[in-house]
Amino acid sequence: MTRATDWLESLSPWPAEFGLGRMQSLLLELGSPERLYPAIHLVGSNGKSTTTRTVETALLAEGLAVGAYLSPHVTGWSERIRVGGEEADLERAVSRVRAAAERLEATQFEVLTAAALAEFAASGVDVAVVEAG
Repeated sequence: MTRATDWLESLSPWPAEFGLGRMQSLLLELGSPERLYPAIHLVGSNGKSTTTRTVETALLAEGLAVGAYLSPHVTGWSERIRVGGEEADLERAVSRVRAAAERLEATQFEVLTAAALAEFAASGVDVAVVEAG
């Protein structure tokens, strides 16, 4: 296990109080990385991960720099954040958000989502494909 993995697993998967405030504050502290590129959001009951990977592959084939965020993971946390068709460096992605996330008592999901959005911005993606729901 990595330091990022250990820390992620120590976080609560459930917030003490549900709402968007923590996530909005976290993204604001990070400089609103989600505003630096367009995103395709995929929602639904079944097939979201498959569709996310298919859209990612199609956009990569068009020569675009693509970020993809998938949830949940199958074998490990690092497979959730992808840049350029490959898993992103989880340590680097999580380290970008850790200080702010700790201050705000962010959940696992909030940390991973913010880490993905920040990693996409830092990597200069042309578009992000984001699985939600």
